[in-house]
Order: sequence, then C-alpha cells, then structure tokens
Amino acid sequence: MRKKKIIKKLTQKNMILEKELGLKRNEYGINNYILKDRRISRKRLKHFYKQYKKYGFTEYDTWSLDHAFAEWMYSRLYMYLEYGGNIVNLDFHKFKYKGKEYTQRQIILKIMDACECYIRNQFCGNVVNGDTYKAMQEACELWALVFPAMWW
Repeated sequence: MRKKKIIKKLTQKNMILEKELGLKRNEYGINNYILKDRRISRKRLKHFYKQYKKYGFTEYDTWSLDHAFAEWMYSRLYMYLEYGGNIVNLDFHKFKYKGKEYTQRQIILKIMDACECYIRNQFCGNVVNGDTYKAMQEACELWALVFPAMWW
C-alpha cells in the first residue's frame, strides 16, 4: 500500500473537535503525529496500519492516553447530548456529588468542560497545571457516578 493511501486511512476526522474547540485537523489524535511529521517512514505507517486494523486505533493513542481519553470522552458526550438527549430525559436522574445534587445533563456538561479545558491547554502549548488535572480527576469521578445512566 502506498504511503499517501496509508496516511489517508489512518488520519482521523473529528468535526466536533474542529468545530467546537477550533482545533485544526493536524492537532488531534494520530493526525498530530503523522500529518506534522512528513518524514515518517512507510514501514512505520504500515506498522500503525496493522495496529489500526487489529485494535481500531494505534499505539499513538497510548503515548498520551490522558489526552486521547479527553478527546474520546468529549466527542462521545457531545454526540450523546445531541442524539440521546432527544430520547432520554437528561434532567430525570439526580446524582449527589460532594453534598450537591446534579442532573445527568449537568454532570455531562461538567465532564465536557473539564475535557475541553484539558484539550485546549495541551494543544495551545500551555502546561497542564494542577487545576486542570483536578478538573479531569473530578470528571472521572463524575463519570463513575453517572455511568449506569449513560444509555438510550
């Protein structure tokens, strides 16, 4: 398989990250690696392609699993709000967290805010600070809380 064809198969297109967060196509996922570094060997691309066929993603996602998780979570929750929110009453379930009560919708939005902050900080060249890590840790706690209700 030709190098350009492999690159085309491996690159991701995520309109949510592009439209909502203003990222360019070469700024997220494996695109950040293979579209920025055109010196990448054909052998390396073939290796990535084999991984992609086997797992549905490449080892690149595990190099920065924290960031890959934030991208994945943000995109999936965005879609869940868009589609599932029309079917499921996201204000029905209530969850207690740190002495306050939140609806499923409120928790989803809090998780998305934390993911957005994390993604923006990393791709804007900023150092991810303690506050951003705390927000992502809280997002993971909230995810564990709301997890059983996340279906439609």
